[in-house]
Amino acid sequence: MTSRGSRVLLAHATTVLVLVALFMILDATAGPDEYLVLIYPVFPLFLLGLPWSLTFMSDPDAYGHVGSGLGMLVALGPAALNVVFHGLIRLFWIVTRPVER
Repeated sequence: MTSRGSRVLLAHATTVLVLVALFMILDATAGPDEYLVLIYPVFPLFLLGLPWSLTFMSDPDAYGHVGSGLGMLVALGPAALNVVFHGLIRLFWIVTRPVER
């Protein structure tokens, strides 16, 4: 992985993975009154998950009736989905690149 595109994909995936892990750790240790601390990893994840996370950002109370697992998927999933899309675009770029002779 020496190309710039591969390094960018690796940085993107690492950033999302670290933020999701931080969110999970903070969520497991946060008490009922300490959920404000979850905004630190969630806000960057929302930004990394745009445009898919826009519905959650516009009305977070709309997902209040779903279970906690599905709520986490709605909150954290868009950033992971963007990493998958980034990887697919990178793969398509590599496959369709002309072979140098």
